[in-house]
Amino acid sequence: PAGMSAAEQGQLMTTLLQRMDRYYPMLCEQAALIRAEYKVELIQQLAAIGVCWYQQNSIYLSTAGIKALMRLANTLSAITASQSSSSNRSAAGDQTCSWALLLDPMTAAVTADVELVIVLATEQVSEAARQQQQQ
Repeated sequence: PAGMSAAEQGQLMTTLLQRMDRYYPMLCEQAALIRAEYKVELIQQLAAIGVCWYQQNSIYLSTAGIKALMRLANTLSAITASQSSSSNRSAAGDQTCSWALLLDPMTAAVTADVELVIVLATEQVSEAARQQQQQ
């Protein structure tokens, strides 16, 4: 934020990362405990948060996003495993455990990153070719 010193910005980022490390796992745990009609929305929100952090320019924030998404994937895996062992699976439960809730937003973020890498690589190749022609 504008008007903050570098030290204040560093402290704010540290505080945000600590908060995420503390509360995000707790929210993931709730996904396995809350009623089925709320699970889908919670999982979608948690995936959106993880992707948002993943897309940040800071390596620390991006890494926190990846860590959050891995935590959510572990939660989904645990939910799926518990439903598989249960003989009473409901349609809402099946929908809740759909990996699409995690994969859809992550796929969009990764696709955007890949497209950017392709653009940057193409520009680098073009620049190298221009420099070689000038020599």
